[in-house]
Amino acid sequence: MTRHPKRKHLAYRIQDDGCLEVLAPQKWSLRRIKTLLMENEQAILEAYAKHRPATLPELQWLLGQPFVLEYADSTKKPVFDGDGLHCKVSSSLTPAALTKEMEIYYKSMARPLFEERMEVCASHFKPALPPHKLSRIGAARTRWGSCSSKGNINLNAMLMQYPIKCIDYVITHELCHLIELNHGAAFYKHLESVMPDWKLHEQWFRSPLPVTVEGMTAFVQKLNRQSKSDEPEFIIPAL
Repeated sequence: MTRHPKRKHLAYRIQDDGCLEVLAPQKWSLRRIKTLLMENEQAILEAYAKHRPATLPELQWLLGQPFVLEYADSTKKPVFDGDGLHCKVSSSLTPAALTKEMEIYYKSMARPLFEERMEVCASHFKPALPPHKLSRIGAARTRWGSCSSKGNINLNAMLMQYPIKCIDYVITHELCHLIELNHGAAFYKHLESVMPDWKLHEQWFRSPLPVTVEGMTAFVQKLNRQSKSDEPEFIIPAL
């Protein structure tokens, strides 16, 4: 429930995840709000009957490869089949709940891979980099990685959706901050020297990964249009 000092009337709306959001005047008592909601019970039930939750996705991504989601009533946690191309998830999940489940899944496998790739990426720097370590793996919505002046590097677990080369790009980007803790010309000179094709891999992050087969086709075609003619084309993965 949200209270607002300028609001004069009670209002409500059904969110995409099916929750009822109540908007009430700041000074109204909880009893008064509950009473009005009970008086409008029939209208609320009718609104729920018309409500359609946001569409659940057809696809998710793991290391640049899409896998198909299969919704089943008997499944509580995401379960992958033997070939890793299909994942069963609960049909009762809302889009927000599914996102949270996938964050947990990606985070569970991220650290060993990220630490391995950090070691590989760091080996490309000459001379050797200052001391550094993979400090934290989160799932922030605003950044893929960060680096402190003490050499602590944080990475986003959702990078597990992207190809290894894209993960290497983000790690290399953060390692360059060990030399230049800014985004000036010297920083990009270091990045270019270590990963000359970094712009190609950065393109993956310019728009959200698609969650439908049609969207994936358009996404890969867009990447190919943005690539230079002498760079290899991205291939649409077979499902």
